[in-house]
Order: sequence, then structure tokens, then C-alpha cells
Amino acid sequence: MLPIFLLIINKGRNPEKYQAAFFMILYTLTASLPFFGIINKIFTDFFSYRFLRNYYFINSKLWLLVILIFLAKLPVFFLHVWLPKAHVEAPVEGSIILAGVLLKIGGYGVLKFV
Repeated sequence: MLPIFLLIINKGRNPEKYQAAFFMILYTLTASLPFFGIINKIFTDFFSYRFLRNYYFINSKLWLLVILIFLAKLPVFFLHVWLPKAHVEAPVEGSIILAGVLLKIGGYGVLKFV
């Protein structure tokens, strides 16, 4: 995210580049921090009895949260406010990285968890 952020800030030509970079970082951090917590919970509880006892909870509640986290990287209504702004303000190489890497990561995550 840092290279994309720097590309938008340094090579963007409109004054909205700061807003686009801010929204991109905000949405990414908002989605990433709960994801790190979920991954930490799953890995720390994996070999304990508590994990087996709460297996259905993990499948029902956290599954939806993980899907929403990955959907923040895809162009989904309500979650993609940052995406059009970032694509407009980013130079060509930044837009290629956004479309070629970041959006594919979100799509791959959704496919793996569904």
C-alpha cells in the first residue's frame, strides 16, 4: 500500500490526490486490522480444545466478517469509495498495480473463503 500511496501523492496532478490517498489508506487499515485479529485468533486457538468447541462460531460469525474484509478490496457498492478516486488520481503505473495486484488479492480471498 505504501508504494501506491506514494505514487498517488507524488505523481497525482489534482488537489483531490490527498483525499484519494487518505481514503485508500483508511479503507485498507479499517479492513486489515480486524483481519489480523481474526487470523491471530484462529492460529492461537487452532490446537486447543477451545477451537474445536467454537468451530461453529468461527464458521458462522467470522466467515461473514472475513468476506466483508476481502470485499473492501473489490469494487463493491458502499465499500469501494476509495477505488475510483485512487484510479483517477494515480498515474498509469499506479493504476496498473491497483488493478493488477490489489484487486486480485481481494477476489482471490473471496474465492478461497466461499
